[in-house]
Amino acid sequence: MLLHGEVQQPQYPKVLAALAAVALARNGRISDERLAEQLAGRKGPLTKVMLRTYRSDMRKLFPEALHVLERERGMTCLAVEEDQIDLWRFRKLMADADESDPALRVKMLQEARKLWDSDEKPLSGIGDVDFSANISELQKQRAEMYQKLIEALVERDDIEVAYAVVEEARRCCPGEIDRFEGAARDLARRNRMQPSTAAPNNLPNSRTHLVARAGHLAKLDELLSPRTDAPQLAAITGPPGAGKSTLAVSAARAAAGRFAGGVHYVDLRGYSEHQRKTTEQVVAEIFGGWDLEIPDGGEQELLGRFLSEIAARSPLLVFDNVVDFAHVQGLLPGSPKTAAVVTSRSRLVDLVVSRGAAEVELEPLDDAAALELLAEVIGTERARREYKPVEDLVAACGGSPLLLTVIGAQIRRRPKQSISSLWKQWADHQRILGLPVPGHPDLELRAVLSWSYEQLSPIAARLFRACGLHPGPAVGRDALFHMVGGPRAELSDGLDELIDGNLLQEVRNERYQLHDAVRPHAADRAVADMTGAELDGQRERLLEYLLHAGYQRDLELDSGRELNIGPLPADMALPEPASKNGAVRWFDREYPSYAAMLNDEGLGLSRRYLRFLPLVLVTYQWRRGHWSDAVKYLIRARDLFTGPGSAWPEGQDLGTQLMIFRMLAGTYRLQRKYHLAENSVRRAIEVSVQEGSTFGEATGRQLLGVLHEEQERWEDARSEFKRCAELFRSQNDARGQAHALNGLASVERASGRLQEALDRAHAALQFADRVSDANGWAAVQRNLARFLAELGKPAEAVQHFGSAVEVYAELRSELKEAQAQKALAEQFAALGDEVAERRALRRARKLFRKLRDLPDKDREDRRQVECRLARLESS
Repeated sequence: MLLHGEVQQPQYPKVLAALAAVALARNGRISDERLAEQLAGRKGPLTKVMLRTYRSDMRKLFPEALHVLERERGMTCLAVEEDQIDLWRFRKLMADADESDPALRVKMLQEARKLWDSDEKPLSGIGDVDFSANISELQKQRAEMYQKLIEALVERDDIEVAYAVVEEARRCCPGEIDRFEGAARDLARRNRMQPSTAAPNNLPNSRTHLVARAGHLAKLDELLSPRTDAPQLAAITGPPGAGKSTLAVSAARAAAGRFAGGVHYVDLRGYSEHQRKTTEQVVAEIFGGWDLEIPDGGEQELLGRFLSEIAARSPLLVFDNVVDFAHVQGLLPGSPKTAAVVTSRSRLVDLVVSRGAAEVELEPLDDAAALELLAEVIGTERARREYKPVEDLVAACGGSPLLLTVIGAQIRRRPKQSISSLWKQWADHQRILGLPVPGHPDLELRAVLSWSYEQLSPIAARLFRACGLHPGPAVGRDALFHMVGGPRAELSDGLDELIDGNLLQEVRNERYQLHDAVRPHAADRAVADMTGAELDGQRERLLEYLLHAGYQRDLELDSGRELNIGPLPADMALPEPASKNGAVRWFDREYPSYAAMLNDEGLGLSRRYLRFLPLVLVTYQWRRGHWSDAVKYLIRARDLFTGPGSAWPEGQDLGTQLMIFRMLAGTYRLQRKYHLAENSVRRAIEVSVQEGSTFGEATGRQLLGVLHEEQERWEDARSEFKRCAELFRSQNDARGQAHALNGLASVERASGRLQEALDRAHAALQFADRVSDANGWAAVQRNLARFLAELGKPAEAVQHFGSAVEVYAELRSELKEAQAQKALAEQFAALGDEVAERRALRRARKLFRKLRDLPDKDREDRRQVECRLARLESS
C-alpha cells in the first residue's frame, strides 16, 4: 500500500488483505461475517479476536486512524473520500468517460490506465487469501478500459497511439488476447484505408516496433496539440539506441493531422560521421519541401523569413539528432499553433529551462519489454522455442532497443541456425560492434557509438575510456577521478558532459555506470587511443585507490589490523568516514571491482597488491560469507613466500606474513575445516617464535585455543588460552587479554564450573570495555548470556544476547548475528514471550538464508530455526 507516495508495510500480510476486502466491497462497507470469510485461508474463517487485531492494525497504517475505519452494526467501513482509493477512482473515471465528448473521454481513460501497475497482478503479496474471483473481475474491468481507450483514440484518428495501447493491453491482459488481436487487425485495415492529406508530411518510415513506450507516447500525444497562446516544445533524450527517433516519428505521425502546416522532419546529423547540418542547411531543406526560394542576405534575414513562414503555416517540426540547445536554438518556433519535437543524446537543460520544453527521457527497456521487442523481430514462436538463449541474449543487451534490433535482425536472417550457436559466435563483443544496423547495411553499430565519442571534450573522453577500463559494474566518483588524475573541477565538468550526453548514468549517489551497449565500445577506445604505459598507469592508480580506501573501511570495521601499505598519495581523496554499517555497504558496492581485479590473472598484479588486498578484504568477506574467495586470495598471498622458488619480498615486515597465516586459519575456522586451520596457525606460531615476536605468538595461540574450543578439546584449549593470556599480559595488551579470558571462561563452563566461568567473563568484559574492539566485546557479551541462561536467569541472558545482536547487526556479521538471534529466541521462549521469540527467529531465518556455503553445524541451526518458527506460526 502507498500512502502519500510512501510504502506502508503492516506486520501481517493479511492486514493488507483485510484492507483490500473492504475497498473491494460496494461503497467500502463489508459485514464482519463476510470479512472473516473473505480472509479465510488454509485454517478456515478468522476468529473475532483475530478480526479485531487486523482491524486495529489497519488503523495504524493511517495517520488519522480513527477517521479511516468505522464500525457500524457489525460492519467495517472505509470512511475516506472517493478519490483516495485507486480502485474507486478507476471506476468513477470509467463511468464519467462514457458520458464525455471524445477528447475528454481519451483524457479520462488515460488517467484510468495510469492507476494500474502494469508489472504486477492485482491483489498480489497479501498472503494465502483467495481473491481469485475479485482478480478475474478486475482483469475484465482493465481489459474493458483498454478496449474503450482504443476505440476513443481511433475516433480521434490517433492510430499510432492506439497501436501502442493495443501492445500494452496484449501484455497486461493475456486472458483477453483474442480481443486485442482483433483490435490490432482493425487498426491495420484502417491505417491502409486512410486517405492522404494535402498537408506536407516527410516523416521517414519507422522500421522499429515501439515496445514499452506507451506512456511516453501518451505524454507526447497530449502535448502535441496546437495551442492558441504558445508553441508546444518537447525534448526526447536518452542514450544511443534508446529509440528516440522512433518515438519522435511515431508521435509526430499520430499528431500530423492536427497541424494545418503538416509535419516536417529534419535529421540534423549531430552525431553522424558526416558533417552536421548548419542552420542554413536545415532552413534550405524545409523551404525546399515547401517549394520556397531561399532569400538573399545573412543568417538573420534567413531565420526571420523562416520564422515568419512557420507562423503563417503552423506546422509540426521534428528535429532529430541534435547535439545541444545551440544547435537548434534559432530554429525553434515561437508562434501559437506550432510545435517542435527535438531528439538528442544530451540532456537539453537549456531548452527545458529557457523555452519551457517538456522533457521525455528514455530509459533502457526492462527484461519483459526487451523480450517482447526481440520476439517481435525474430518471431514469437522461435523466441518461445529457444527461450533460454533468448533470455541470456536479452540480459546481455541491457535493454537497448538498438542492440536488440541489430542482433534480432541477424537471427532472423539465419532461420536454420539455433540462437544458442549464433550467440556463441557473437560472445566476442567485437563481433557485435561490427554488426550492421537494420535499414542501414553500410552502417555498423560501432560507428553509431563512435559518433557520440568523437563529440566529447578531451577530459570527458579520458573519463569515458577509464570507465571502459574499470572492471566493476559501477565506479565511484573518487575512484574514477583518481584513475584519470587532474584538477577535480575539470574532472567534474567532464563527468557532467558524459551524463548529459547519456553515455554514463548515475546509478546512485556519486556512483556511475556505462550503459551495457556502450561499455564494450569504451573498452575498445581505451585500448585503441591509449598507450600501454597509460593503460598500466590507470590500472595502477585504481588498485592504489582500492587499497587505501579499502584499508580505511577495514579499520572502520574494527579489524585492528596494522598494514604497512605506504603513505597516502597526495592527490587521492578517500571516502568520508563511515559507520560500521556504512563501511560494509561501501564494500558491498566495491567488492565486484576487487574480485574482478584479483581474479584476472592476465592483469599481472604486483606482489604489493596480491599480499595486501586480501588482508583489506578479509574482515568484510567473513561477515558476508565470501569464505571461498578469502581462502583463494589468502593462499595466493601465502604462496608468495612459501611456494616453490619464491621468497618474501625484501623489506616486508614480519607482521604481514604472520597476519596472512592467521587470517587464512580464521577463514578455515569459519568453514569448519579445523585441520587446515590448525596447520596454518601453527605455522604462524612457529615463525613468531623463530623471529622473537611475542605479539605474533600470543595472537596465534589465542586463535589455536579457539579452534580447540570449537572442537571441544578443552584441556588443549585451556593450555593455549593460559599461555596467550600470559603473553598478552607481558605486552600490556588489553584487547588480547579480553580474548584470552573469554576463552578461559568457555573452558570453565565446559568443565561444569559455571560460577568460575561467569567470573572469567566479567573480567574479560572489563578489558574489552577499555579498547575499541566491537567484535571482541560482543563475543564476551554472548558468553555471559550463555552462562546466565544455564544458571536459569533468562531475563539477564536476554539483555546480554541483545547487546551482542546489536553489535553484530551493526558490523553486518551475519552468521554471528544469526547464531545470537537463535540463542536469544530460546531465552524469549523460556520467558514465555512468544511475540519476541517469533521476531528473533524470523531475523535468524532471514540471515541464515542469505549465507552461502554454510557448514553442517550451521545448516542444522538453520533447520532448527525454520522448524520452530513453522510450529509457532501454525499454532
